[in-house]
Amino acid sequence: MDATPTSSIRRFLAHPSARLALLGSIVLAALVSRRPGLLLQPQFWAEDGLIFYQQAHELGFVPALLNPYAGYLHTLPRLIAGLAQLLPLSAAPLLFNCVGLVVQSLPAIYVSSSRMEHLAPLRMRLLLAFLYVGVPNVWRVHGNLTNAQWHLAVLCFLILIAAAPKSVWAKIFDVTALAMGALTGPFVVILLPVAAVMAWARRDPWAV
Repeated sequence: MDATPTSSIRRFLAHPSARLALLGSIVLAALVSRRPGLLLQPQFWAEDGLIFYQQAHELGFVPALLNPYAGYLHTLPRLIAGLAQLLPLSAAPLLFNCVGLVVQSLPAIYVSSSRMEHLAPLRMRLLLAFLYVGVPNVWRVHGNLTNAQWHLAVLCFLILIAAAPKSVWAKIFDVTALAMGALTGPFVVILLPVAAVMAWARRDPWAV
């Protein structure tokens, strides 16, 4: 007998990766619903165009990547600005906004994942995710690449206090996100003591 739609959905949701993908879709949809213009009428925000895109265009990818701004590196927006040089100028703001939305969604998704289940029950973590996505008056850090560094810093903090990854892909994600966060913005100054405390407390090779 063919499976019913309900049983098919249950089998789909039985996989943690499927649940996480569904949650990610909901989070992204919620973020876009707050400012649909990010996708429908994309524009550069603040330094996105004036600094990152313009310098990537004028200086070239590598010189711009290594060029500090406001006293620190901005690796994530510099990388995206370099990638945007392969696209028409009209498509660059949309790329910037899409990456900004994805980075903004990651802390809410991560805190809801099994990596954080040792900290609180799932319903509490889902509530935190909801509050993170729905907090009002955050238009300056909503859906733009310039201020994605704030969300990236929150994600790095969650990674540091999360349970050790069990899969290769989870390890790759952690290392990539931490490296990007350490080289984007000044937040490594705050995150380094947290990392040191967690490494001392756990004393396992991965934490170190």
